[in-house]
Amino acid sequence: MRGLSSALALAMGVAATGAVAQTRCPAELTVNEQPQAPPGYRADSATSTRPFLRLSVFDGVPSENVNLAPARESRDGTARVQTFELPEPRQRPAVMVCRYLDTAATVSVVLPTTVKRCTFRFVYNEAAKRIDTGRVKPQASCG
Repeated sequence: MRGLSSALALAMGVAATGAVAQTRCPAELTVNEQPQAPPGYRADSATSTRPFLRLSVFDGVPSENVNLAPARESRDGTARVQTFELPEPRQRPAVMVCRYLDTAATVSVVLPTTVKRCTFRFVYNEAAKRIDTGRVKPQASCG
């Protein structure tokens, strides 16, 4: 995961100051798509913007696959609110991964040790069987 070590250094710097930073997933992500064209075809790349879809929180680096489950889920009107509690004491870095609609591209950040929980607020579209990214945008933050 490129940038994880620089993100860890940044997170450690924030933790050293004692400040509790509110870390949020960006509302959208610009993705550069480069197709692999079959022989005889030309590949044309494209840039597109994808809306935020969901949050993953890991105890350790994501490649270790220690994906934390929400500790609890509540309702706020039509929205669902999932709360992820980070392990205490923390033995490894906690990583927030932001996932986006219709792409495998993600952005991630190592969370400062002062961060105790992450919250994911979304509306689930029962008819479509997916998280709604239309009128009510999903939101994720850790702090």
